[in-house]
Amino acid sequence: MAFLVLLLLCGFSLAAQEPIPQGFAAQLKAAQQAKQQAQQPQQAQEAPQVPQLGPSALPAQADSAKVEEKKAEAPPPPPPPPPKKSLYPSYEAYLDSIELIAKSLMPARITLDSMKSVINAEFGTEKNKQLKITSLEKQHEAKEKKVKDKLTSTIRLSEDIQPEWNGLLQQNEKEVSEYQKRIEKFKEKITDMNAMRARIKSLLVKLNVDDSDIDALEKKNMLYVKRMERACELMQNYMLKEQSQVLSTERKKFDMSLGEYDAEKEEYQIKIRDIISTVPFDYQGIIKIKPRLAEIIDNEVDDFTAKIDYVNYPFMLDGSLVYPGAKKAHIYYENNEVTSVGTFKNIDGYDWREGYMEWALRVDSLLSGKLKYRNLDSSYAMKKVRVGPPFWTGPRIFRATAFALSAVSLGLGYWQDTQVKTKTKRANELYGETLKLATEGKDVDGYREKAKDYDNELSNLQVSQLARNGFYISAGTFGVAGIVSFFF
Repeated sequence: MAFLVLLLLCGFSLAAQEPIPQGFAAQLKAAQQAKQQAQQPQQAQEAPQVPQLGPSALPAQADSAKVEEKKAEAPPPPPPPPPKKSLYPSYEAYLDSIELIAKSLMPARITLDSMKSVINAEFGTEKNKQLKITSLEKQHEAKEKKVKDKLTSTIRLSEDIQPEWNGLLQQNEKEVSEYQKRIEKFKEKITDMNAMRARIKSLLVKLNVDDSDIDALEKKNMLYVKRMERACELMQNYMLKEQSQVLSTERKKFDMSLGEYDAEKEEYQIKIRDIISTVPFDYQGIIKIKPRLAEIIDNEVDDFTAKIDYVNYPFMLDGSLVYPGAKKAHIYYENNEVTSVGTFKNIDGYDWREGYMEWALRVDSLLSGKLKYRNLDSSYAMKKVRVGPPFWTGPRIFRATAFALSAVSLGLGYWQDTQVKTKTKRANELYGETLKLATEGKDVDGYREKAKDYDNELSNLQVSQLARNGFYISAGTFGVAGIVSFFF
């Protein structure tokens, strides 16, 4: 028994001396601690020597450290806010949303009308029917208020929403026909808008939307149409830029003929013609030639060449494009251009062609400069412009003129009234002086002179009175006319 106790005591002492087995986390922690204890002496040896500074240097170092710390702590400036994005990608989408909201209200409105008809057809007193209808209308208004508020807020949106341009306003085409296709697209948009305007206005009237909101939406629709019209003008301007370009044929020999040389005027009559090429023309004119050179030429055209300037505005002839808009002829003898003056005649056979007269009118405007390219860009169509009838309509012009004349007449009448008062005072003074002289009977000449002055002043007074009364009457007449114009 004593042996067993001794054996157990020895086992416990040995167990206390042996390490207790640990889990993976405990073993990993113990390894990390041992590694840190091994690195500490090495870091103490490698620590740099800090130079000893005097007391005067310590505050400056501390201040700089604080500044650097503040810079490090200062937050970066906030990024600029992103541009406000429109709720609607285009005006067409905006108008579609209005129509969609308006249409969503119509079934309930139709149901309400049907229920009203049922109530009116029921047996009962008119008072009971009206009470039922009023209750029904209140319920309907409560249900549709949220949707109707959304409809009115959408209509009242102040944002200027651009049409769906899709890059059609850019000047990026080489062919004029492409701009013409764009014009057709814009005109088609105007047609679609006019139909949609009528359709939506009919819906809004049925929903009892305020007239002011309907008018506001109508102005927006009119602005859309105006922008489409200005877009057509812009395309016409782009086309004009291309069409007004002056091109030139190559310099070559044409069908030429010279008339007799006029030695006195030192000139030849010349005719140049080419009606089968893509730049047909028929030119007649004169060229200035010195007599000595005229002897060498001797009415021969072998050494003459020419090139023709023409505008880039074609005419469709039998399915092909030709350019009959000749502008100027450059005539050369050998390598030198000679002075020439002349005109281009109409080419035979073109007059009866369909569309030629319209083409000729436009090309004449291009050649004369009546049609001029304007430096316009896409902003011409995109900018917001005033729409609706002009402010100065006939009634407004009449009204403004009437009130202006009334004010002027009133002013002149007031001025004449001051003249009447002044002249009345003067006439009374003259009357007193005349009466005094007449009473005394001593100065007959003086009496006659004063009497004459009195008569003249009295006549002037009467004229001023008539003018004052006339101006006052005309002021009243014009004022009444201006007021009455509000009722017509």
